[in-house]
Amino acid sequence: MPYRSVGGGAWFLLMVLALALAGAAAYGYLVLHSNHIRVALIPRMLGSIPTLGGRMEATEAKLRGLAANADGFSTRLAALDSKVDSGLRAARSQTREKVSQATKQLQAEMDQRGESVDARLRGVESAQKQDQAQLAQMNEQLREQVASLEAQLTSAQQDTGRDLANVQEQARNNQADLQTLAQNLHRNKMTFELVKGSPTELAPGVTLTILKTDVNYQRFNGYISLTNEGKTMWLKNLSAREAVDLYSQQSSHPYSLVVTAVNADGVAGYLLLPAGA
Repeated sequence: MPYRSVGGGAWFLLMVLALALAGAAAYGYLVLHSNHIRVALIPRMLGSIPTLGGRMEATEAKLRGLAANADGFSTRLAALDSKVDSGLRAARSQTREKVSQATKQLQAEMDQRGESVDARLRGVESAQKQDQAQLAQMNEQLREQVASLEAQLTSAQQDTGRDLANVQEQARNNQADLQTLAQNLHRNKMTFELVKGSPTELAPGVTLTILKTDVNYQRFNGYISLTNEGKTMWLKNLSAREAVDLYSQQSSHPYSLVVTAVNADGVAGYLLLPAGA
């Protein structure tokens, strides 16, 4: 197609040139005739026509070469266009492949990071659940401890109340004992000296009789009697400073006999009367 177009144009140009030369020759002849130029010069002019024809053929050959070159250029241009198109297609394919690979890699990284974030979130949620469970357990233990402490406090208060009541009762008892002791400390004391073998009344209704004495060991034998009640207590091998209590039916407190000294003839000592007697 490019060669045919260039060739047709060249022939048309040659025809135009031939007509132009013919016209120029006719116009030159008229000019020469009008200017009285010699006709002898015309053969020379005609002789130059082949030269012009040769030049025209050379020009046509050049035009044909240009057309061939134009055809080759078109071929090269088509090949270049094909190469460029193929390169573009390859570049587009490579670009698409690289974009696809990059997209897949990016998606894989995003998925991996997402899985890592999800795993961390699950770990945080698990830790939070464990912390909540531990907190609930600690709260339950704290409530149990508080309840136990309250129960212990209540029990301690009750025990304290009972202990306080016991202490108060013991204090009252101690006070009564102190009163009794005070009464005992204020008992009347009757001193005596008597000889053995002779019954001696130490206090109204109370008689002491010494039967035997041991000066070396400060011991004695005898008996003490409550004559009003017909009650007698025997004193066997009793040592000095050893107290003997004799209870009467008329008092809750006893008579207390204490012999302080033993001699060959008898004994000496004192008798504590019951409180209030």
